[in-house]
Amino acid sequence: MAAGGHRGACSGVPGSAPHPRVVGTSAEIDKALQETFAAARCARVAHGTVGRPPADLTVVIPPIATDGSLTVSKHDPKVRVTYYDPAGREVPVRGEFDGSAFEVSGQDGPVEALRVKNPLPGRWRVHVEAPEGHRDREVAVRAIWQGRLRSDVTLDPASPRAGEKVTVQVRMQTRRGVVVTDPRQLAGLRVSAELGGAGFAPFSFPLADDGRAPDAKAGDVRFTGTFTLPAGATGDLELVTRMEAPGITSDRRPLHARRGEDAPVLTAGLAVDRAPVHPGGTVRGTLDVTNNDSVPHALRLALQDGAPGAGLAVAPTPVTAPPGRSTRIPFTVTLGAGAPLGELGGRIAVVDTADGDLVLDTAFLDVRVEAPPTWWDRWWKYAVAGAVLLLAGAVLVGVRLAVRRRRRDLTGVTLELHRDGSPSSR
Repeated sequence: MAAGGHRGACSGVPGSAPHPRVVGTSAEIDKALQETFAAARCARVAHGTVGRPPADLTVVIPPIATDGSLTVSKHDPKVRVTYYDPAGREVPVRGEFDGSAFEVSGQDGPVEALRVKNPLPGRWRVHVEAPEGHRDREVAVRAIWQGRLRSDVTLDPASPRAGEKVTVQVRMQTRRGVVVTDPRQLAGLRVSAELGGAGFAPFSFPLADDGRAPDAKAGDVRFTGTFTLPAGATGDLELVTRMEAPGITSDRRPLHARRGEDAPVLTAGLAVDRAPVHPGGTVRGTLDVTNNDSVPHALRLALQDGAPGAGLAVAPTPVTAPPGRSTRIPFTVTLGAGAPLGELGGRIAVVDTADGDLVLDTAFLDVRVEAPPTWWDRWWKYAVAGAVLLLAGAVLVGVRLAVRRRRRDLTGVTLELHRDGSPSSR
């Protein structure tokens, strides 16, 4: 019966195909049902802690989760639940809060679920309470989650010519615009791409993060592959990436490109400084462009697929490539004050505005956003030095006071009265 069950879009992913489950006790039925439900939805399950009310239970939601539910198996409808995010804030059971959307169900049933869109990653706390006489059953908390990731893609060259070998590089980011950098979060992920366009039949090819050429480094969560543009390609190109892993799906947004000219008059290369930056900070980069034409070309720098709320801005936006020579043009990318922490998503592109915005080159924004330093981070050396000086001064003052007290102390001193040079008893 299980083998003949419905097979969804992710049934080819290990563990997601229908299969029988055997449990040893009735207490394991709830766990097995939730795992089966998650597999049918192409989701994953994170098991949390168990306890009797009143209690604080916890469960961890990973950074790659974009949709999920906190399920509380309370068995007794009298048990009441309060939810707290990883920042320790009580979240609403309905409505929006800090970029997340919440909706609760089953509050008067044996299993309560809080659906969360764009959950804050980290350790969530679930507080359970129950009146007297309803505290004998154990309560368990779990998180059923999915990661609907956005693919961030670059082509090198950005506008390939027919017959030219092209390198494709893909990295993943969440809806919050944070790039996934921990390979353990994408364990078992298989990535491929499909290229289509005018003048040739669509074809697919694999992408890998194994450190073998053309991939630069294994485990850096950048999947790389190559293809050769068919000789019959005549116009627009469309590339779609596919991801397969338990709990992870791709947004399948296509990357559009154009076949380049056989003898291009413009060539360009972008480079962005890789350095940590704080929200509101600035990143520097350079554009190297060679114009073999006899007239100047107006180019434009554009930000693509940037993180929502990052407030990115590039300057200068329009640039000019002088004729008959190579030019290096510096530029800056400024982050907004609300830029999310972590590896910054998005890429920068340079386009030829005189040729229908033909993309000359693209580059990832290899920028890591870090929290601004606290007062202690900025001044701890001076604070420690001042404390040492104060302590040394206090010790010096204490020593001097002790010496002075000893000089004034007459303990053990004998006084003798003399009269006319002879001791007197009066």
